Amino acid sequence: MQQFTLDYDGIDKLIRARQLRVGEILVLLAICWPLVSSLRSQSIFNLQTFLIMSGAMVLIVAFIIYAGSNQYRRLLESYTITFEDNIITREQYNTSTITFPIAEIVEIARDKKGFYRIKAESWDSYIEIPAHIDDADKLYTLLNNIRPVIEKNSHTSTLKKIAFIVAAVSFLMLWTSTDKIVIASCGLVWIVGMIYSYINTQRNHNIDYGAKSKWSAVIIFALTLNST
Repeated sequence: MQQFTLDYDGIDKLIRARQLRVGEILVLLAICWPLVSSLRSQSIFNLQTFLIMSGAMVLIVAFIIYAGSNQYRRLLESYTITFEDNIITREQYNTSTITFPIAEIVEIARDKKGFYRIKAESWDSYIEIPAHIDDADKLYTLLNNIRPVIEKNSHTSTLKKIAFIVAAVSFLMLWTSTDKIVIASCGLVWIVGMIYSYINTQRNHNIDYGAKSKWSAVIIFALTLNST
């Protein structure tokens, strides 16, 4: 049996990278949301109200990042990938265990950041191995002996990138446009995208149960927002 876990320096790097990425997005939303709301309602822009609303939302964002980082650390510290008796098993706190027979593995890919994805025949999910894992060279050799490792720029497909851009543009137009047809069309695109994302999130065994349950609230919020 051979087992791999994440090193603590790597865990800290992954958490900081996620904090930066999530923080940039949430802070941008916190600043833009009150401004766009004011413009859409055609009310007189009030700097004091804008600063108060933005400040409150930034504090909420800080709490979300803090709580999310603690949960993310717990997930990373509990991560283990085990090779034993011709099977690969990925285990992680509050997350579905994934077990692949080595004989059914059809692809092993690594992106430029060092993240691996292992796909198996007849399995609807994949095993994801984060970067900064202990004995990275040993793991690479082991995986390469199972099936040649494919080097990719990113695990995110071009289609998913395009879908994300379309969703972002639709959301922006939904808030800024006054044309009913445009609003209805963008709202439909946003709802379909959220439902599709929700289904994929529930099926993805690499996402913890806590995040999956929170997605229900996100869907309800999005539907309520689009109906206003």
